[in-house]
Amino acid sequence: MTDTMAKVASGAGRTPIEIGFTIYSVTNIDPVSQSYDADLKIFCRWHDGGMARDPDMVSLAQDGCFSNGAVLPRDANGRWPHYIVKEIDAALVEHSRPHYQFANASDVSAVEGTLVTYLSPNDKPGFVRSEERFRGTFFQQMELRAFPFDAQTLKINLRLPRRSDAGRMFVQFHNSVGPQIEMKDWVRLSEWIRYAPEANTYTDSKGRARYTISIPLVRRYQYYVWSILLVMCGVSFLAFVSFAINADDLPGRSSHVLTLLLTAVAFKLVISDILPKVSYWTILDIYVNCMFFMMLVIAVENGMVGLVASRAPHLFEEFELPLEVGTAALVITAWAAFHVWFVCYIVATRRSETQHLANKLTGSEATAALHEKRRVEWQQHSAGYEPLGAGEPKLLGDANGEPLLRA
Repeated sequence: MTDTMAKVASGAGRTPIEIGFTIYSVTNIDPVSQSYDADLKIFCRWHDGGMARDPDMVSLAQDGCFSNGAVLPRDANGRWPHYIVKEIDAALVEHSRPHYQFANASDVSAVEGTLVTYLSPNDKPGFVRSEERFRGTFFQQMELRAFPFDAQTLKINLRLPRRSDAGRMFVQFHNSVGPQIEMKDWVRLSEWIRYAPEANTYTDSKGRARYTISIPLVRRYQYYVWSILLVMCGVSFLAFVSFAINADDLPGRSSHVLTLLLTAVAFKLVISDILPKVSYWTILDIYVNCMFFMMLVIAVENGMVGLVASRAPHLFEEFELPLEVGTAALVITAWAAFHVWFVCYIVATRRSETQHLANKLTGSEATAALHEKRRVEWQQHSAGYEPLGAGEPKLLGDANGEPLLRA
């Protein structure tokens, strides 16, 4: 048992905060600005000593009915339906409510009217739950060397920055079917293949509780292959047409190759807005720049052959055929060999990226098992309670404790 668990078991520690989430949307994943937008709901559950004396919750725990004697039917397991709760004013538990912040958010705000604070009859008296929805923009440092064949993990980091929350820790929020770690089925990303989200709880170097939401993604690379790589491949291949022009026609050859070079430069300017601006070369940069360099080599070769034809015509007439054929064969072979290497390279890179992501997902299973073990240990050494219910809350009573049933 950890030191924290020992403190909780002895009553010296602070009651942990259960936390979970539901993600409603992930949009505008931008490798250029290294950010993305998200819409999510945060679930919390914590203990408040004042709420342990709530008359309805006490009566339900002791006698199975409300303080006014009203009774609701239970299910076969002796539990009340999970959607029946008692809403309370958030101000009543303001002193104990965890005031978490999004550590990597550049602009995040709570959706007005979505904060709900309530008590559940399936909990021991004193436990409070809350739900609140947020929308915002989050920073995400992305490693883009493998772009556009990369895999990324988007993260949302929550923390407890207030001194009043010192010593509190996060544990995973569980509903009636398992951990509250959810992404809605309708979340679809045109440029990405997404996997199930994950969560991790830990304590940072300053002793503050942290909760990290991770969303694993693998980029769909087809757009970049068809719209950028193949276009650049075609432009560079057309440069070989210059070998069909007479070697002593330097203006004709130069005009052809320089036109293609200008086309390549214009193409790079057009696509620059959708490419990440990083200090290192990505896979896409490697290809585009190598094709540009290949056309420069052909332009230089044409100039050198033209120089020989104009300055030493007798040598040019003697060695024209082997010089032209040898140079063309060498450049074309280099172009073909580069493409063979490049295809092998991107296949290996894609496999490495997906394997790395798979290893992280496999590792998260062990991490999840550890978090579950921590939660069970704490549950065994604290007051104890039933698994949390799921679904949107419905009112059982008003803030003054008067029963107010809603169908």
